[in-house]
Amino acid sequence: MSRYSQAHSIGELGGVVRVALYERKIPFVGIPPTCRAKFATGKGNAGKVQVMEEITRKTGIVWEGKDADDRCDAWVLEQMLLAKLGLSSYTWNRDQLKGLDGVEWETAGL
Repeated sequence: MSRYSQAHSIGELGGVVRVALYERKIPFVGIPPTCRAKFATGKGNAGKVQVMEEITRKTGIVWEGKDADDRCDAWVLEQMLLAKLGLSSYTWNRDQLKGLDGVEWETAGL
């Protein structure tokens, strides 16, 4: 499968999931990769490896295995929501918290 086909399929899947959530009145928030990177590292252009390294440095959690970057991303997204709600058990600096600013939280009623 070509890269274009993979990207196209992922985009379609994302659309199907969004429609299903909308039809069931389940609130959701789309978080741009740059916001995830900014929150994790303080820099919006950080790559997945930089995100994992920074989160490991901050938390001591070691991300290993084939899907380590995806698991780390999911953890960061969870922490973003917890930080938005004031419930994160971690301290995030001002630059990292700016990563929350680019997210349209209102779509989920937050």
